[in-house]
Amino acid sequence: MTKKKINLHIGYHKTGTTSIQFALSRNRDGLLDHGYLYPKSGEKWNAHHNLAWQLQETNRYDRFEPELGSWEDLIEEIETSVAENIILSSEDFCYARPPSIVKIAEYLQPYEVNIIVYLRRQDQYLQSKWIQIAKLGKSLPTFSEWIDEELDRNQFLDYAAILDRWAKVFGTPNIIVRPFEKEVLGTGLIVDFLRLCGLEFIDWFQQTKSKNVSPSVQAMALVRKITNNLPDLSGIQVTTPEFKQLMARTRNLFDLQNVKKDKINFITNDLHQRIMSRFSVGNKEVANNFLARNELFLEPFTEKPITDLESAQLDANVLQKLEVKLLIRTFKKILENIDEEHLFAPKDQSSSTADELSKISSLVLSDSEIEKKDETKYNVIVYQMGKVGSTSIVESLSNLPEVEAYQSHFLGSENLHTMLDLALASDVHPHILKHQKGQIMKNLDLTRLVLAHLQGRMGDIKLGIVSITREPIDWFRSQIVQQAPAYLEGFATLAGLDDKELLDGASIQTALRKIKENFKQTLKQLGPPINLELSRNYRQVYTPILREQDQNADIFITHFKHFMRPFLWYPKMVSSVFDIKDEILRLNVEGFQFVKSEWGFLYLFRYEDLSTGFERLIHYLGNDNIPLSRNNISTDKIFSKEIKQAFKEWESDGELKNLIRSDYTRRFGYE
Repeated sequence: MTKKKINLHIGYHKTGTTSIQFALSRNRDGLLDHGYLYPKSGEKWNAHHNLAWQLQETNRYDRFEPELGSWEDLIEEIETSVAENIILSSEDFCYARPPSIVKIAEYLQPYEVNIIVYLRRQDQYLQSKWIQIAKLGKSLPTFSEWIDEELDRNQFLDYAAILDRWAKVFGTPNIIVRPFEKEVLGTGLIVDFLRLCGLEFIDWFQQTKSKNVSPSVQAMALVRKITNNLPDLSGIQVTTPEFKQLMARTRNLFDLQNVKKDKINFITNDLHQRIMSRFSVGNKEVANNFLARNELFLEPFTEKPITDLESAQLDANVLQKLEVKLLIRTFKKILENIDEEHLFAPKDQSSSTADELSKISSLVLSDSEIEKKDETKYNVIVYQMGKVGSTSIVESLSNLPEVEAYQSHFLGSENLHTMLDLALASDVHPHILKHQKGQIMKNLDLTRLVLAHLQGRMGDIKLGIVSITREPIDWFRSQIVQQAPAYLEGFATLAGLDDKELLDGASIQTALRKIKENFKQTLKQLGPPINLELSRNYRQVYTPILREQDQNADIFITHFKHFMRPFLWYPKMVSSVFDIKDEILRLNVEGFQFVKSEWGFLYLFRYEDLSTGFERLIHYLGNDNIPLSRNNISTDKIFSKEIKQAFKEWESDGELKNLIRSDYTRRFGYE
């Protein structure tokens, strides 16, 4: 039997890893259709960082999160997948020590393994690293002052030593080394990576924009102007998420404007020679061992103008649009509320430290140069039932300086208690429980935020609730795909199979056909329309009868409960939490609904109109230049193609569509 093949991408840092990982995550469906699994186990930020962190010998950063999945979960996912090729990616694998690499080899022993690594010329790597740290708001010396200390302590720039660790375990022939240079990557980084994995770049693969790109000179100059005038704040700059978010907004505001994006460059010819001579022996060793040539990097050094961030002139016209004073006020508010865990000074001193920030405004613009305009800030919660593009919307809204964006599936104390009861149930599937645990903690915090808004305790900050509907049969199909690992045993039982490993397209179609027929029988017995009363009758009256009549009752009950979610979601999750009458929760003739309130607004639209709905939202929030990220993919794709094929019967079943006519289908235009 042919072994499954693992393509293990270990980095390096600063070689486009974020872009590769985002592209793989976005194209998870298409990859699986072509026999490639990009696993969910161990995934953090679109990459498999949690797997790298699990094997860290010292866990001083305490990064490993068991709920995100472990190596053991990964192996189970690989074994249950139909894919013969697997792609794993995390630049933090390059930090692995020899014992950890041996452990990785033990986990992957049943498979054929290739190690893929991109290497960047060390002087370019160091410059990119300085920019990465500085753009997050850390107060650093200039690049020329920083470089010597970094060269002395950064052992990971000795590429020969790092690759030798991996070659000793996996073998030199199984290490694929790619210099991160334009000539090598002539067709593009993503195309090059896919080819290394054995895939040609074809029409089905959706191209994505580069991620984690370097900021413009103007953006970095403003960040430096702020951070260089904040004495003794290194602690907050490194550890506070709010600070990092503020720095990101400062950069993004520039880069969203049509500012000429000059590239930052600190590397003189002398500095290039000094850095590269330090690594010349190791680089030659890498070239000989892995590329069968004498030089690792072939691109000649080209001297470019040197950037002086400290004296860069900021474009006043752009600054005027960026509301710099608004950024500074936000920054002051962060410091005024910071505690000693994040700031070296005690809490009672933090406000006096924050007072020093008032001087920053004079360093940027005077009051007369700031355009006066509406400065309303919003906490926007994309509040929905799942599988409606919420991740895309939240990611895109995060680019707006006046918006803090979140997503949630349930809010309010009653709904929190319901979810807790479900999580405590003895029969909950581990796959679903892992998802529920994280959701409960996140939504507890969001419920507290919502209550603060509803009780008028958030001052001038307004609340925005954005909710998206979806055609119920299509929503249920997407739900089945997402939670497929929890359903496979039930599918096998309904198809008359002894083991879920025997499932194929025909047996899945058989199982879903039986579920559909059970739903129709149930709806006929209870009588449409689907509403809260039908839900109560189903639980209290029909469920006991069904359990007596059918040995597979629990399988049908689980699926019917999920199937009803769209129909019941708005009365249970929206009307009761925000005290909004059900009659208001409907779309107008233009296909949306917008309700204003003292605490903010509620905005409804359909998933089928996602692009238009999003454009209308950002226009209301005061910005027409933010694109929708389109990061809308399911979280698990086992049998996704087979499930989609089976649901064609559901979509063409006129009797079923008549039975699901309800307030939901009428109010949101699905009849």
